[in-house]
Amino acid sequence: MLAFAYLLLGASLAAAKTCTVPISPPTVDSTANVLAAARSCSENATIVFSPNATYLLEHPVQLNLTNVIVELNGNLSLPENITLVATNTSNNQNDTSWIVFNGANITFQGSNSSSGGWINGNGQGWWDINLQKGRPHLIGWFLKAIFSGGVVRDLKIQKPIAWVFFMIANNTLAENNWIDARTSTPGTFPFNTDGFLVQGQNFTIHNNVVYNGDDCVTVREGTSGVTVTHNYCANGHGLSIGSLGSNPSYLSNASDCYFSDNTMVNSLYGARFKSFLGGRGSATNVTYRNMFLSNVTFPIYLTQAYYDQGSGLNGTASSNSVVTISDFTYENFFGDINNLHPGDLSCVSDPCWYFEPNVTTLESVIIDLAAGSFKNVSFSNIRVSPQPPYSLYDQRVKCDPSTAIGQNLGIVCQDGPLVTTTL
Repeated sequence: MLAFAYLLLGASLAAAKTCTVPISPPTVDSTANVLAAARSCSENATIVFSPNATYLLEHPVQLNLTNVIVELNGNLSLPENITLVATNTSNNQNDTSWIVFNGANITFQGSNSSSGGWINGNGQGWWDINLQKGRPHLIGWFLKAIFSGGVVRDLKIQKPIAWVFFMIANNTLAENNWIDARTSTPGTFPFNTDGFLVQGQNFTIHNNVVYNGDDCVTVREGTSGVTVTHNYCANGHGLSIGSLGSNPSYLSNASDCYFSDNTMVNSLYGARFKSFLGGRGSATNVTYRNMFLSNVTFPIYLTQAYYDQGSGLNGTASSNSVVTISDFTYENFFGDINNLHPGDLSCVSDPCWYFEPNVTTLESVIIDLAAGSFKNVSFSNIRVSPQPPYSLYDQRVKCDPSTAIGQNLGIVCQDGPLVTTTL
């Protein structure tokens, strides 16, 4: 609360100066105008994009700001020219964001008008040819100072090329944003269109709508204090911790994450923990509560053998060192399992990256954790029904009993029906 109070103080200072970004025709590059406004109003100021205008950004922009409000009353657009974007983007997926915010106490807010506050990534052309290289993140949010803060609200994102919000920050609130990465070309898939990738301390992700083809929210290593509430996520890969442990040379930790009252629709995963084989580190104090799922293939999924289809690696959790987990709570899950048409179009490898051996498609809980690597993991009131002709009483669990000896999970660890126990 103190951090957000500090942020509000910074926002109140922002009214000292206002810079309005000059309007150019929608086919003329506005990059220079945006950068000039950011230089003139870099501290204690407000930067305004005018309504009824579209600003074309033909090149990535880095905005270095302190105590600044950025009002997107108009719209932003990335180029439709794939070659132009790729030329300005590193092939390393973590290197380039098209719109970068650096600094402290920044608010980036859209418009309440249906015609304003849009950012068009023009990603459809990329999805149509399944181009993986040269894809930028859309928004890089790098507010790293411990006592910094930031707000992202009321933005409308249309067809991002790939990752949307890449946040390495502290004390950030993201609320009331709309992300739409739905493809309009049958048979294509919006790969890696993660909604919110967060890394740092103290994030609140609240009341957002996300249609995408990857994680709705993903918590990365080195993160603690995440609250994710009242979000609607469709077509993607769930609310995820991880993937952790991709580099075994350092510890990969995440802690104190709370997910509550979120809705998942037509998704591959619901609540997911994922870490790589050989990883080191820990995930602690994670709660998923009051979750509604509609047509979700894997409602609850925990694995220490995450498979990156780009690397060709696979295995089981017991075959190598793992990221340990403790104090995970899953409570009050309702809805139905996608057992009639499981999976999605993100599979481009053989075997498929999300292939799970020996499943019946009726599992509401899948636990792939190594013996001795987890403790205080509990499940209660899991009521996710397979679709007809099956019923709630047919939901199953996939869990190796030898990995959970002496543990009270609230359900019986077995490859079989989901049977509850007293916690």
